[in-house]
Amino acid sequence: MSNPLNYTIGWICATETGFITAQAFLDKTHPRHSPLSKIDTNTYVLGSMGNHSVVITVLPPGKADAVNAARTGTLLRRSFVNVEVTLFIGTAGGAPTRKNDIRLGDVVVSVPDHGHTGVFQWDFGKAIQGQPFLNTRVLKPPPEILLQAASELEAKYKKTGSQLQQYIDTVLLTHPELRKGGYERPKNSSDRLYLPQVVHPAGDDFNCAESCGSSPAKLIQRGPRSERESDPCIHHGLIASGNTFIDRAKFRDELVAKNGVLCFQKEAAGLMNTLPCMAICGISNYADTHVNKEWEAYAAIAATAYAKDILQCVPPFHVADRIPISFASCSIPMKIKASLPDKLNAIRQAGFDGIELSMPDIISYGELLSGSQPKEDDYDTLADVGKQIKSLTDELGLKIMMLQPFANFEGWEKGTHDKERQQAFDKARGWMKIMDAAGITLLQVGSSDSEGISSSFDDLASDLAELADLLAEKNYSIAYENWCWATHAPTWKDVWQIVQKTNRPNVGLCLDTFQTAGYEWGDPTTTDGLTVSSSSEERQKRWEESLKELAATVPADKIYLLQISDAYKMDPPIEDVKDQSGARPRARWSHDYRPLPCDGGYLPVQDMVAAVLKTGFRSWLSVEVFDGLEGENTDMNEYTKEAVESVKKLINYSE
Repeated sequence: MSNPLNYTIGWICATETGFITAQAFLDKTHPRHSPLSKIDTNTYVLGSMGNHSVVITVLPPGKADAVNAARTGTLLRRSFVNVEVTLFIGTAGGAPTRKNDIRLGDVVVSVPDHGHTGVFQWDFGKAIQGQPFLNTRVLKPPPEILLQAASELEAKYKKTGSQLQQYIDTVLLTHPELRKGGYERPKNSSDRLYLPQVVHPAGDDFNCAESCGSSPAKLIQRGPRSERESDPCIHHGLIASGNTFIDRAKFRDELVAKNGVLCFQKEAAGLMNTLPCMAICGISNYADTHVNKEWEAYAAIAATAYAKDILQCVPPFHVADRIPISFASCSIPMKIKASLPDKLNAIRQAGFDGIELSMPDIISYGELLSGSQPKEDDYDTLADVGKQIKSLTDELGLKIMMLQPFANFEGWEKGTHDKERQQAFDKARGWMKIMDAAGITLLQVGSSDSEGISSSFDDLASDLAELADLLAEKNYSIAYENWCWATHAPTWKDVWQIVQKTNRPNVGLCLDTFQTAGYEWGDPTTTDGLTVSSSSEERQKRWEESLKELAATVPADKIYLLQISDAYKMDPPIEDVKDQSGARPRARWSHDYRPLPCDGGYLPVQDMVAAVLKTGFRSWLSVEVFDGLEGENTDMNEYTKEAVESVKKLINYSE
């Protein structure tokens, strides 16, 4: 199966026609992707074009509009988190003028100019009495790297001409079924531009040549372009996108005169603010009553040929240079007293790609919504809250990459602890309801710190395997984490042995810099904050050997994420006994004394990050900190920005 993390180019087709042509232009088709969230209803085809790994999808049949385009783009971004730029490929109604000789089969590219951003939603704004309609929605321009590629390609075409028709002919030769399906270029004689006052008879199903005729008195006369008449011309400029199909020539011309529009379509407005995107549209009609279905397939293949050509001018994105980063929602210092929406906004603005969603945040947001705190086992209510949280993250473009912390699940022996065992599985089913509602596919399970559980790794693995099978019914996975105060599995090696014994494809590791360094190197109960050792050299050697073994023995695809945090050196040390609640020393250390890396801690966090990256791991790096020393005056936005910088420092150090 193909790894969704390997894909850096998104390709969204407006119609099935474009979806078919996009697949024909792939240099190589890749195997199916590994399971995605059940909420992701997109259909994907994976492959390569030149040096790029491309994920292609299409809007739902019969639902080619801005709303469905936005949903399609959101789902793609959540499932393929390393996608850097996206191309939207569609067809459109051209808006020819004396200045812009746009013809059927040409291609329009959304390129900013004269105060516009390349796409505008013509029907979104204010209608004020006595004043012209005021457009109020500002859409983002295409990413700079695509604009540079379009400029480079424009210069190349001016110098040597385009080879688009040659590319199309080659594809039709290797895919003869497309030739039979009407993808060849129609005869130029079928490209008729009628005067605005010439209207196709309502309810007339005959083609325009029969119903409207080809009298010069009805047509706008246009001479031949050049000896290479069959080559599509490329136009850079403004695409008008709206919820209504434009088929009125006079209205078309009014918008063109006012805004300088090159073409009209319905989908692009939903994508430009959803993900970094450039719209590329083949011209299949003239946005008038004379709809010309004869050109639709060719317009789609012409836009596809140009889109592939523009990718040849885009330098390859290296996945190793783009590791997705997330932030645990519970890591905003508690003294700040921030609401979950404010937290999410700060996390996104800082540059994070996703979040770990914590159960305490679901409960607190439920209280904010209803005025009363939902019970921890009221899973129907909590699922409704999870659905509301998903709406927030979707709007921000954040992926909820994991639900946490699921604790004290494994090890309850049958016969002696049947009640606890039943409660553990009931809780798991309840959490699955929340995952389903919130679109989460990964569940964090911490190694249990309960007393009285089995010490047999076979027993622990058996319980996890049973849970994994339950989760597999919905394509969900387990990220098993060593908690350094756990009863029987406090180290990375312990949980790795257990994961191997589960022998399930949907069980992997959640590694953590604090949990590993805080057990093997640091100790909150000693005066110097270090584990007991005969010498500092012996301690360091033991630490390095452990990390070397991790890098050599754990496959990258079995590490689902690496959590990052540091620890304060405790002065005075924590007493080496359980407290009144039964919490062990390292649990209390974890609860309040885990700052951002590079911010006052002392653990060798960078060593752990380097070891994990040596495995080839390039999945989620997630900041999970619990800093009780941060005060209520801490600026949440600055704090999350510092978190991003700390991750960058660790990556740079490790490489």
